[in-house]
Amino acid sequence: MRRRRFLQNSAAAAAAAMLHACARDEVAFIEQAVARSPHGPGESVWRGSVCQQCPAGCGVRVRLVDGDAKKLEGHPAHPVNRGGLCALGQAAVQELYHPDRLRGPWRLSRGQPSGAEPLDWEVALEELAQRLARAARSSPQGVWIGCGSVSWPAQYLWRRLAAALGLPPPVRLRSVEWEVEREAARRLFGLEDWPYFDLERADLVLSFGAPYLERWRSPVHYARALAEQRQEPRSRRGRSIHVEARLSATAAAVDRWIPVRPGGEGWLARAIARELLALGRASERAAAHYRRWFPGPDPPPESLATRCGVPQEAIAELARELAESERPLVLAGGPMAAQRHGLFHVAAALALNVLLGNLGREGGVLRPRRFDLERNLPPAPPLATLAAGLQRLRGQAPQAIVICDADPVHMLPPASGVEQALHGASFVAVMAQFLDDTALLADLCLPLHAPLERFDIVEPEAALHTAAIGVGAPLVEPLGATRHPGDIALALARALEVGEALAWPSVGALVEQVLQDLHRRTAPGGTGDFWSFYEDVLDRGGLWEERPALDGLEAAAPREPIPEPKLDRDASREPSLLLAFETHVRTAEGRGLHLPWIQQLPDLLSTVMWDSWIEMARADARRIGVRTGDRVRVSVEGQAAFEAFVVESPAAAPGVLALPLGGGQRDYGRWARERGVNPLRWLGAGEVEGVGLPAWGPVRARVEAAGPGRAALFGRGLRAPEDRPLRR
Repeated sequence: MRRRRFLQNSAAAAAAAMLHACARDEVAFIEQAVARSPHGPGESVWRGSVCQQCPAGCGVRVRLVDGDAKKLEGHPAHPVNRGGLCALGQAAVQELYHPDRLRGPWRLSRGQPSGAEPLDWEVALEELAQRLARAARSSPQGVWIGCGSVSWPAQYLWRRLAAALGLPPPVRLRSVEWEVEREAARRLFGLEDWPYFDLERADLVLSFGAPYLERWRSPVHYARALAEQRQEPRSRRGRSIHVEARLSATAAAVDRWIPVRPGGEGWLARAIARELLALGRASERAAAHYRRWFPGPDPPPESLATRCGVPQEAIAELARELAESERPLVLAGGPMAAQRHGLFHVAAALALNVLLGNLGREGGVLRPRRFDLERNLPPAPPLATLAAGLQRLRGQAPQAIVICDADPVHMLPPASGVEQALHGASFVAVMAQFLDDTALLADLCLPLHAPLERFDIVEPEAALHTAAIGVGAPLVEPLGATRHPGDIALALARALEVGEALAWPSVGALVEQVLQDLHRRTAPGGTGDFWSFYEDVLDRGGLWEERPALDGLEAAAPREPIPEPKLDRDASREPSLLLAFETHVRTAEGRGLHLPWIQQLPDLLSTVMWDSWIEMARADARRIGVRTGDRVRVSVEGQAAFEAFVVESPAAAPGVLALPLGGGQRDYGRWARERGVNPLRWLGAGEVEGVGLPAWGPVRARVEAAGPGRAALFGRGLRAPEDRPLRR
């Protein structure tokens, strides 16, 4: 028995003896409080942990009172967030105690929640084990496992289990734009990871579409880096420029916003590159690399300016600013990466760093530093492998599908084939905390611990220049009969008699083993008391290097050209209406919209709460005959799709509409159920060229007035619209 647990139990026993003469109800209450905490009733205690609301892996401090979590704050020493924490991280407490959390296993009737039947864990695990064993014997290639969890033990154990059963390795379920950005980094820098952008020490930052102050990579980290960049005296203060089709929160916060035509980001980068090469800013080697990535003849300057919608004079001025900067930095990504030519847009922008010679330099693009826990993981195929596999399965039903802590039905367009595969599969099992769009199509739903209820390790997916992991221990009692996804894998291994490949009794034992390995690697000479190290890591909520480092990075030898969009005879013609999809701080990909705190949070610019909206220019709104708050009917690619209400924006480009991603869940709890719009449901079968993943758009749309609406805007009543009450 550990020392801490021994003291807890001793304190509980002493309190029970002293209060024996008290009333029964009072004794039960005080015994419960003392048993759950070694501190006195009502005393606040702060413990370290790691946020798992997104893959950034911020360090947190959790305020506990009588064993209940009351508040989360950013850990001031953690290199990811350095004391900051976004609204989604703050709302983790509300998710922990959410009334609609799944609290036990359920047998579901595909898409019919009314036919749900509660199960015991033993029955649920036995059914899942039998199904997997049968599928592994008859058709192992007809089984696929998807894991979206940021938990390293969950990824590791499910990959080990799949290998032991002879099944294809689990696919890591990420969003499309993440995969496209990673492919661009592989082609340009030879990385199997994302690079780190040293924004804090750059003197000029040019970002193409990457909403780094919103829901991109690690927004808290980059918001802090931007603040540090601006701390210098005015004469040396860094400047930031943002290129995006709409005035986003990031565009509004930087020094200059350059509006660009949707789909023109890559062409703007190509135009800047042309100017840099003409100015002689690039080395011969860098210029040779660039020519092999983009071997075609450079389009004329006037053609490039037309395609991106930025005047030639502004392009030339921007190139001169970059050429004259001592520490320039270009970053790219976000929703534009998921467009049909997203790889071209991201690669063309990131390639500017090669021409500027800032790879591996302070204020430039750095090789990420990690403790490299991935070296202990069987390789995970990219998301494109899943798309290709589902294409091969068309016409035949998959034997079994298992999805762990992800909602691919909601986050991927229908062209991915995921929803069709779920409908046709012989058996579907989903592990989740809530009844999301994917869980609704399952035969078996297994409830998961919340992060604060379990042991865990999180290695931040957003690249850092400091090796770091987050480590969490159970801080509160589980709410219901839930389990860690890794413990489910361990239980299945024992039931399927492959326990020798997964020999740990629990996830906690695996976490302990990983920390022992890290202790040997990080302690001087591998010496020192492990248990002191272990307690310190749990108390801090992680392990990280104390000093950032500059790791060298070079341009990769080009092996294949970047796919470039073909010339369009009508490229100069503005489409009647172009619908682009955007990521907002509040909506992201829907993560958090089951929480009233997040639903009530106004969008930073439109101030919309509790719904989805279409942002359009005032001239377009007047032409259609609508104003802010009115509803419109949208047809995508000639087919009627959805309704939403309008927000007029003085900064929106005429002919361009913006619609946030994330809304429109079919269930996901009472505060998210059928609220808003998920635009991905109405996309066609286009792919991101060069990556093989379904593209998001932009798409042509037709919009017509659908009558007055009741938009919930900040300052017009802090509540949900009258026709959508808060409680159901």
